[in-house]
Amino acid sequence: MLAAGESGADECARRRAALAALLGDHLQSLLDTLMPEAVRASGLGQNMLENYHHGARETLPIALRAVAADDRERDLLLTDLLTLMQTISRQRHVPPIVERGLVGLGFRLALTQVRARAAKYGCTADELELELLGFRNAFEEKYK
Repeated sequence: MLAAGESGADECARRRAALAALLGDHLQSLLDTLMPEAVRASGLGQNMLENYHHGARETLPIALRAVAADDRERDLLLTDLLTLMQTISRQRHVPPIVERGLVGLGFRLALTQVRARAAKYGCTADELELELLGFRNAFEEKYK
């Protein structure tokens, strides 16, 4: 719901900033949850995925900027993010199918955090879920 004098663009920016703050506060713990599951599911081995985990942390700053950005800037940042992700995966010999699985699982885990913690960031769970789903859709559109 818009506050008095607030435009749709202002409201969108407020929700995106809240989502970026929430994810920024919790992405490291999400990665820490994701990696053991990835080791189990992928069969690639602990050392390889620990190396990938380190690389994944390198993507967090650009990912968070993309979450908070307006549509035009987000598009540019997503291109940069995907290039970085693919470089990290290649350098660490993570197969594309494993990368895709990790991304999908990461979005699902992020959604649980968003639903559980949205109110602490001044938004409803539905508002931030819609923002996260919009980000995921933009990400997946480029990730094809």
